[in-house]
Amino acid sequence: MHFKNSYLTSLKQEIKSYKTSSNSLKKAIYFIILFLWRFFAIPYKFLFNREYRSLIWLKYTKGNEAHQISNYTEYNRYPDLFSICKKLMEGRKDLKILSYGCSTREEVFTLRKYFPDALIVGVDINKRNIKKAISQNKDHKIIFSYDIENTLTEEGPFDIIFALAVFQRTENRNEKTFDSNTIYPFEKFNTKITELDNHLKPNGLFIIDHADYFFEDTEVSSYYHALKGEHNIIRERYMFDKNNQKLENYVMHHRIFIKK
Repeated sequence: MHFKNSYLTSLKQEIKSYKTSSNSLKKAIYFIILFLWRFFAIPYKFLFNREYRSLIWLKYTKGNEAHQISNYTEYNRYPDLFSICKKLMEGRKDLKILSYGCSTREEVFTLRKYFPDALIVGVDINKRNIKKAISQNKDHKIIFSYDIENTLTEEGPFDIIFALAVFQRTENRNEKTFDSNTIYPFEKFNTKITELDNHLKPNGLFIIDHADYFFEDTEVSSYYHALKGEHNIIRERYMFDKNNQKLENYVMHHRIFIKK
């Protein structure tokens, strides 16, 4: 196997070298292979990669409902936020926590370590993500669901809502994107934040990070105050105003909001 991998790596490097070769035949071979790869790569991934297939299916069947399309996640991705929320919730009983856009379980399982007795609900629009999460879950106080609206109504209201790396699109990370209206409009973000607000208790926490827009620009922002502290940061990422226009300068991100 090692020999096979080494051979393939060497072959790839050899073919790449053809691009700048003075030999016209080698250069032609490089561009033919490049064309064939680009032509067949997407159909191949669609046929044989279930995760990729689920994302494409989601994009073209529920694109209007979906926010983030990517499945990227990891365990304990936001330890500073989780630790602060744990401290703020000390003494409260029967906590209910929502992980909105939970992907394949990692965030929910991480939250269990910070909140050992809470009811934790993870929802995601991608059915494959939820099925994968359910298959790994043995905790009776953890619920995964892709029936988002009904689940929030039945299990809420919540003490904490986490919406981390959900309200964004990869296309908006492109330096050539100046208007997000046709990619991910502010109104879609504003509508969902307003809906989630209806499922959060008074004095509850709304945690948001890695979004394309600011929570402060939403219609419900006046119901909250931003928690001050070192957890608020200036991220080097493109942001957009409520008119869908890219902001020229990086600004402070408030990430924890307390409902009045």
